[in-house]
Amino acid sequence: MIHPLKKILFFWIPAVMLMICGCKSVELPEIKYHVKTNAPIEKKYLEAGPEKICCYTVSANDFKLKSFRVWYPERLKTEKEKRYPLIIICNGTGYRATRFSPVFRHLASWGFVVVGTDEEWSGKGRGAILSLRFILKENQDPKSIFHGKIDPERIGIAGHSQGGAGAINAITRFKDGRYFKALFTISGAKQEQAAHWVLRCPYDPGKLRIPVMMTATSNPYGWDEENPERKHLAICPLPSMQKNRDAILKHCKTTVVIARVANKKKYHADNLAMSTPYMTAWFLYWLTGDKDAGKFFTGKSPELMKNPCWQDVEIHNGSL
Repeated sequence: MIHPLKKILFFWIPAVMLMICGCKSVELPEIKYHVKTNAPIEKKYLEAGPEKICCYTVSANDFKLKSFRVWYPERLKTEKEKRYPLIIICNGTGYRATRFSPVFRHLASWGFVVVGTDEEWSGKGRGAILSLRFILKENQDPKSIFHGKIDPERIGIAGHSQGGAGAINAITRFKDGRYFKALFTISGAKQEQAAHWVLRCPYDPGKLRIPVMMTATSNPYGWDEENPERKHLAICPLPSMQKNRDAILKHCKTTVVIARVANKKKYHADNLAMSTPYMTAWFLYWLTGDKDAGKFFTGKSPELMKNPCWQDVEIHNGSL
């Protein structure tokens, strides 16, 4: 018989640790000051892109989302014909878009329109879908600076921690999910934690039909790597990533990439910056057709396979 107090601690400690790692007070520096690499493609997209950036903020008229925040290339305001690829981002537990704005700015500097919110519990995918609806409505509004500037055929989605579950749910639980062409998860919460009564955002990766890249850290104290005494605290252990991979590939012949940060000094929140260079290249490949950007995971000798900054790399190019 398990003592009632032990039962309470068993459920609450993982939940509290999950919220702590999501709420860790981290203001990310510019991406290039956070990551050290000599891999050519990763190094290229570690630097900011050529675009000057603007940010547009408007009330979401929603208690949970609070604000829609849009980062975009400055020249969008003056170019009349060009349409831009779009990325929707789902926040980790306790995070708001402003907490990791360098990631948004970085993506926008490479030519994307990037939308986030102040939502702190994004796992159900609702916030991502409302963000998508908001920007597509702006795309149709002649009075909006985004009128005719978004390409609805080139939309990707990314999520960190709980936001990984949110991104999957946005794709698989809503009709609007058909708009998303590629997914990138950054230390996405494993299925068991997403389904836990604290988060209550279970997801089914087996319903995904688009290219997916999943990253995590390998630090046993960063709540990612499993080990016997901390197994219940792991947010995105390798077996979880492989389980999601198997579920995806069982139902769909698509591209799935897995990689974990090799530097064990990097924590759960650090992975936001660590993953940004390859996330940039990932979306450039799938949303703009940039073949050179995609060489980190495509071709006979993908950069990711030999990059010492990453370990446990798996590349399943089923759709290529």
